Amino acid sequence: MDLAKVMSDGQITIPINIRKKLNLKEGDKVAFIEKDGYIVLADSVMLALEQVQNAFQGEGERLNLKTEENVVNLVKEIRRESLEENKKNRFEKNYQYIDGILKKLDIELMYPIKNNSITVSTGNDRPVHMIRLARPQFLALAKRAVMIEMNDFIWQMSLLNLHKKLLFSKMFVTLEDIFGPNDEQGIGEGYKCSFCFPFLLRFSDERENLGYLMIVHDLRGAIDYEFAKIIPINENLDRSKRYSPFEDFTKEEIKYMIKNCYGYLEGWFEGYLEREYDSFFYKTVDSDLIVYGYKDGKFFDKSFDDQDEYNEFIKLISTSDEVKHERSERVD
Repeated sequence: MDLAKVMSDGQITIPINIRKKLNLKEGDKVAFIEKDGYIVLADSVMLALEQVQNAFQGEGERLNLKTEENVVNLVKEIRRESLEENKKNRFEKNYQYIDGILKKLDIELMYPIKNNSITVSTGNDRPVHMIRLARPQFLALAKRAVMIEMNDFIWQMSLLNLHKKLLFSKMFVTLEDIFGPNDEQGIGEGYKCSFCFPFLLRFSDERENLGYLMIVHDLRGAIDYEFAKIIPINENLDRSKRYSPFEDFTKEEIKYMIKNCYGYLEGWFEGYLEREYDSFFYKTVDSDLIVYGYKDGKFFDKSFDDQDEYNEFIKLISTSDEVKHERSERVD
């Protein structure tokens, strides 16, 4: 038996042989346990380990942890679930950020453009929601996005063939009928284009994807589609660069979606507008001497080689009593 004297300030010196048995070193903590009228001195680390072991007694058998491999697999599964939960929380936070921008601007600006939407496919039963954005909403989200490069000549040529039936005049009225008025100020290059419809793309699957921005607009005599990937708040990509399509929205999926979207617009025009539309309008693309619109019961799309002929035609149609001039002004 070893004895220790209690000093005036309550301190005691643990006998050396006890320190050796408990493997105590300077700075270690010990626990004093009252048990059956005795005070028991114990290494606090070993005591905590013993308590954990007692708490988990029988858990190994319940979880079928019979081998070291079983334990390793359980640890991997717990880590995977933890990572998935962290990713879910991170993306929910970013979705709340996006939703907050849309709602905040919608309330503050009372914009006439509402977030109308349609659902189209990207192939492989993967739907995407096209949500119309007002220009301030688009510009706010664009601060967290990087541009996608679709540098594919064959694809550009196929786009020209795709839009042979639904030309500028019909494309324009269909987009306005579904998604609301054209953004008069635009997002592109003023006199080189005449209409601009920005969208937020949201996907209905479990891929890690916050969404994309898309602009449908005309550019120097062609219908163009531009895409940008929204990146999470805690990630950084060089916004001055254009990136090849990412794995969460591949080039083939982008192409499929555009064709599916065009098919939707074409079906809408044929079903709702082709026989019932009756509002005079015209729009111009000054850079390429293009004018299109609706007059005397017909849609028209015209291009000119001569500036004087172009001006004369505009003067002719602008004298109509029904004129509703929506000409695009050049932006310097």
